[in-house]
This record gives sequence, structure tokens and C-alpha cells, in this order.
Amino acid sequence: MSTIRNIIFDMGGVILGLERSKCVERFVEIGIKNADELLDEFHQKGLFLRIEDGSMNAEDFRQELSKIANRELSYEEIEYAWLGFIPNRSLEYPIFVVLIVRH
Repeated sequence: MSTIRNIIFDMGGVILGLERSKCVERFVEIGIKNADELLDEFHQKGLFLRIEDGSMNAEDFRQELSKIANRELSYEEIEYAWLGFIPNRSLEYPIFVVLIVRH
């Protein structure tokens, strides 16, 4: 009998409703002025695609966002912006979307 090693959930609008507009608003708030373009409704682009598909690590993502924002962004600021996707959730609740940014 084979063993299941990994389970991957597609949270994006399948299991969990997403609030794209709030996420875009928060990324703009922290200095990512072209967030609306980068966070497409159906397909991510640029560094958002690379962090989503795993071809970019968290630190490189943070550094690239910092360049776009023309200032140093913290992981906490990025986490705040990412959590804009999740409607009706407190920042105090751990959610694995944040793990993409942190790991």
C-alpha cells in the first residue's frame, strides 16, 4: 500500500473565498503601487507568480517588494497585505497563506 506524503489544497476561491480588492488595497498601502496589475484575478504575474509557484524564496520576495516600494518592507507588513485576501479573519489567527511568505 502506498503512503500519501503530501496534500496540497487550492485555497484560492475554491475552499476559501478570497477578497482580492482588499489585498490589492493593502499592498498599495505598503507601497506596491502596481499591485492591481501584479495580483490578477485569475493568474499572478511577476514576483507574485514566482512566490506562488515556489521559484522564489521568502527573503528574495521581501527584497523585491522592498525595491518596488522604494523602502525596506518587513515580513509583518507583507503578512498584513497578504491577509487582505482572507475575509473576516483577524490578524491574530494563524493561516497557512502566511507560511508562503515566511518559509
